[in-house]
Amino acid sequence: MVRVDNENSSKPTVHPAPQAPTATVVTRNSFTAAIESAELGLDDAVTPIPPRYWWLKRLAIGVGPILLALLCVRFGWGWVVQRQLDAEIATYIAAGQPVYPKDFDLPAVPEADDAAKLYLEACKELTLSQSEDRLLFDLPKTFLKFSERRDAIRALLEKHAGVLKKLRDARSRNAVDWKRRYRTPMMLTIVSSNTSVSSNVRNFLHLAAFDAQRRGDVRSALDYIRDGVALADAIDQQPSIIDHLRATAIQQRTSIAVERLLPMIRVCNAIEYDPSCVPRGDIMNLRDQIAGEPDLQRPLVYAVRTERAFAFDSMNEISSGNVSLARMYNMTGRPPTASLFPRGFAFIVKPVFIADTLFAVDHLNKTAEAALEPTWPRASRLLARIAPPADFIDQWMHAASDIVEPNLDRAILLHYRTVARRRMAAVGLAIRLYELDHGVRPAALDELVPVYFETLPVDPFGPGDTTFGYLPNAVWPRIYTLGPNGTDDDGELGFHGSHRYGGIHWDHLDPAFFLDGPAPRTKEEFAKPRTLHRNPVDDDR
Repeated sequence: MVRVDNENSSKPTVHPAPQAPTATVVTRNSFTAAIESAELGLDDAVTPIPPRYWWLKRLAIGVGPILLALLCVRFGWGWVVQRQLDAEIATYIAAGQPVYPKDFDLPAVPEADDAAKLYLEACKELTLSQSEDRLLFDLPKTFLKFSERRDAIRALLEKHAGVLKKLRDARSRNAVDWKRRYRTPMMLTIVSSNTSVSSNVRNFLHLAAFDAQRRGDVRSALDYIRDGVALADAIDQQPSIIDHLRATAIQQRTSIAVERLLPMIRVCNAIEYDPSCVPRGDIMNLRDQIAGEPDLQRPLVYAVRTERAFAFDSMNEISSGNVSLARMYNMTGRPPTASLFPRGFAFIVKPVFIADTLFAVDHLNKTAEAALEPTWPRASRLLARIAPPADFIDQWMHAASDIVEPNLDRAILLHYRTVARRRMAAVGLAIRLYELDHGVRPAALDELVPVYFETLPVDPFGPGDTTFGYLPNAVWPRIYTLGPNGTDDDGELGFHGSHRYGGIHWDHLDPAFFLDGPAPRTKEEFAKPRTLHRNPVDDDR
């Protein structure tokens, strides 16, 4: 249709006929096409932006604050626990306690004064055949069958007389340097270290003392016992708890050797050599050496503080991602092919490891404080206050420290057991001297003061400062400790019912040190009277 506007123009205005709108199709993955359609004014036909893009924005807006909050928690909590850990470590340093690996370095010792050098040389020199190794591997069986194995034992001792000489010379040296230097990571230093005296050397020395006693050579037997005490004290110069347990094992054996030798000891002139008797000064020196006062607690405390430093160093290595928990657990000493978790993850969870480090360090510090106590009842009360992880979440939070932090309760109990053995052996030697001087044993231990002791040794299992029990007139005369239960059972004994060789059970009743020779092995033997004045040389024990 054409319409003419007469007022404004002489020419007709032509209007195009209306056309149907053309729809613009926008694909879901074409954001640019949608924009162009909107610019052409075709809004009615434009497909809207897919909802998923809006959800991504909303998700980002919602998650962003959460991530920010988590970062604040990560750095805030990390800062707090790191400050707490630093303050705890500063307390130990201020007290002069070892914390870092280098703190355990012993001062250099001149070679001429170093006993450790001779001990390690003795280890290398003691090479054994298969039959010789069997003699030392199972000493209780060797002692029980001594008569039939006498020739093999004598041949072994003669073959390695040089080893015994080195052990004797080492006792005369006044310093020890095992050349062990701890460095980060401490766990690998401990695993890879070979500066330890082998069990064969310890058993060899004990066998030599037993053989000398069987031959009636009391003086040589006593000297071998003194060599064993010196060896144990030298091993205790190493800070590891494992080395301390090795030392306690030797001390227990030397106490048993004194018990076996005691009835044979006689005093003689120091000028003339008589193998059947011992100069009085040697007996007094052995008494003091075995008693070990006043430093019996020092090796234990030192060992526990080493464990504290080990946990601190190892946890730092784990939290930094340098060492995996798998490597820590296996203790292989081989370089790891991969960490248990990537360093990025270690960075995220580092506050958890720092808090766990503080937990482990605090636990071991409390354990060291318990180890300072002179008696087991006081130490056990402190150990009971050290709370383990309470629930599953707490256990998960302390999973790493559960690997690096050992439970030392049993090791500490064994330490007090060894202290009791050593002190009873020292009292036994004093009683023997009293008997040689007066013809009879003292009626009470108080009679040993002040000639044979300035003060009586304390029973580490007794309450307060009480000394040991004493039964001089019993069928089996003995000194006894109250034992781990802390109660006086009138000297009654517990025995190993299923143990291969029997023996006194130190976790039951009142373990004892016997004055007439070796201890009974079974309850049935203890029920029978001991043969009076029997010759210990004829006793295959």
